Amino acid sequence: MSKNIFMRFTILTILSIVGLQSFAQLVVTPGTGGTNICSNAATNTYTLDTIKITETAGGFQPGGGVGSCNVVLRTPVGWKFVSPAPSLAFLSGGNITSASATLVNDSTLSVTPVIAAGSGADALFIIGLKVTALSAS
Repeated sequence: MSKNIFMRFTILTILSIVGLQSFAQLVVTPGTGGTNICSNAATNTYTLDTIKITETAGGFQPGGGVGSCNVVLRTPVGWKFVSPAPSLAFLSGGNITSASATLVNDSTLSVTPVIAAGSGADALFIIGLKVTALSAS
């Protein structure tokens, strides 16, 4: 069961990135804290390890331009995110100038990096994302 939940978070993370209009090539390293998640108690909160989104070629820009884009993560059925929103970090020297994370609701996290012109390689880190089961199974 725990591998199933981990795979769901991994797939959701990857699917969230696929929708990003970009000329960049991205690699998503999922948080590994999801391997021991158990939904037998709805009161347990689990913190996932850092999720890393790395650019393998410069140009992490929405539609090839500058501005901001959204990366949306959603929980699988039966799970929810726990407040507060996770912390974000990014590599200095790349095109990302700032980033914010917002819990839109219990099942949706929106991450918005702001991107400047340039061709530097970027990495965005989602740190301290917490989840819990909605009910015991």
